Amino acid sequence: MITQKKCSKCGVVKPIEEFWKNKHGKDGHLNHCIICSKKYYEEHKNEINQRYKRYYDEHKNEYKQSHKQYREKHKDEIKKQKKRYREEYKDEIKQCKKQYREKHKDEIKKQAKRYHKEHRSELNQRHKQYYRTLVKKLDDIYILQRLGLKKSQTPKELIETKRLQLQIKRYMKEVTAWPLLPN
Repeated sequence: MITQKKCSKCGVVKPIEEFWKNKHGKDGHLNHCIICSKKYYEEHKNEINQRYKRYYDEHKNEYKQSHKQYREKHKDEIKKQKKRYREEYKDEIKQCKKQYREKHKDEIKKQAKRYHKEHRSELNQRHKQYYRTLVKKLDDIYILQRLGLKKSQTPKELIETKRLQLQIKRYMKEVTAWPLLPN
């Protein structure tokens, strides 16, 4: 096994660990050392990036197709990985979202206004449907609205009492709506 190698750029003999690995090379490493590789990259950075960009532009459809196939093939793995990431970095994600909202507060407000304006009828319909379900189920939110109180300052017993009162009221309306039966 080779322990040293001469760099083809600077001509210095260096330990094999100072050369990038390359499976196509005879000894499994590049012919020039890491330092010379980095120096070359820094000097030709723009040209290299342009070459990569040009290649990508020429083969964009192939890249997209390849990525699509990969995502379809590994759908479950990707889903698990994303879930793990969200759980692991929950606080960081929350912090980033908070910073984004603070930084783009005005844009978010404008976008929300525009959305509400464009979808007013749909939103009103959805709100009415939601409120009807609250009323129908006699949900705590609906009862608190009827009492005019906030949840933090309202004992549960009062909510339950009001719920029973409303149930009795509804029942009485139903009973009085029934036709009277002859004796």
